[in-house]
Amino acid sequence: MDKKIQFIQEFIDKCDDIINNQDSKKAKELENEIIGVFSNEISKLTSCLELSSITPHLEGRNPNYLKDIHLLKMKLMNYIRNLESQIKESEYKLELARLQAQGVNINNSNTANNSNNSSSNAKVDSTAIITLDQVSETISQIPEQYLTASQKEELELKLESLEENKNSKDKEKVKGKFTDVLKFISDKAEAGIAVLPYIAQIANYIAPIFK
Repeated sequence: MDKKIQFIQEFIDKCDDIINNQDSKKAKELENEIIGVFSNEISKLTSCLELSSITPHLEGRNPNYLKDIHLLKMKLMNYIRNLESQIKESEYKLELARLQAQGVNINNSNTANNSNNSSSNAKVDSTAIITLDQVSETISQIPEQYLTASQKEELELKLESLEENKNSKDKEKVKGKFTDVLKFISDKAEAGIAVLPYIAQIANYIAPIFK
């Protein structure tokens, strides 16, 4: 578990203990501690808290600290979800950067191979850096807001079909499979970035077929 998330979880656990024990005194202490620690990180942390409301004073009573602790717990849990989403997206972008860098190496390798001999096509295939498994792994890490689970499955099926047919002597069939993938990613930027190095590799591989 990320150390930051673990740190926040410790406060959530404290909230649970206080809520279970219904200890208003400790609830007040923890509320002040949470506000002191997280007020600069969590936007509107004190919003809707009785501690920040004039209602208890108007009604001549103390704030309901247990109610506040329950709300603060929910806000901390939401903060963890946001951090996890950011971490996942950062990991995804790093993976994309890695694949893109590999894609550049492939293109450079292909150029050298093409200038050396006519068997470059076979050489590219045997020295390919990017595999379909790698691309599938990257696709699986694309956040849901960019590509749904069903869209990921559809894209992977199209890529598998392209991979299986790249050696076909049927030019139209190969072209159709390749075009099918391009059409699918044309309006899906994140998917396009994820598969671009692999698509470039396939494009270089099948290019001699259409000469």
